[in-house]
Amino acid sequence: MAKAVEKLNDILADERICIDRLHRAKSKCLDGGRGDLIDRILASCLEICGILEDTIRRRGGEPTAFPASGRKQFVPEGSLSEILLSIEAMQREIIREINLIVESPVLADVHDALLAIRQFHIDGAHWLSEALGQDEERA
Repeated sequence: MAKAVEKLNDILADERICIDRLHRAKSKCLDGGRGDLIDRILASCLEICGILEDTIRRRGGEPTAFPASGRKQFVPEGSLSEILLSIEAMQREIIREINLIVESPVLADVHDALLAIRQFHIDGAHWLSEALGQDEERA
């Protein structure tokens, strides 16, 4: 059970890193369409954090803001495109982390929630990829 809580905390910490990066992107965004996309992804990440926090507490754990490995904690200072790329990469990391644990019998009660979180990040990474492709078309 402790290992499951640790893995869920890693995902939670990565969600929080996404939130930090989304706030940074929002502060640099002048494009209304991208701003709406950032807001939509941000709202979902905040909701996901609540789900993960509740799941961790139900398992007797304490939600943490930092991944056990201490990785990926800085927020890039670059352009909006660089920040969006880092968010897309973070979403792909969360997808990878969920893929590693989603079939665990210990997490059977949250299987559907993990699949929904994974699908959100698959969609979010796709949306960001499309938004970033618009930059290439404008260049």
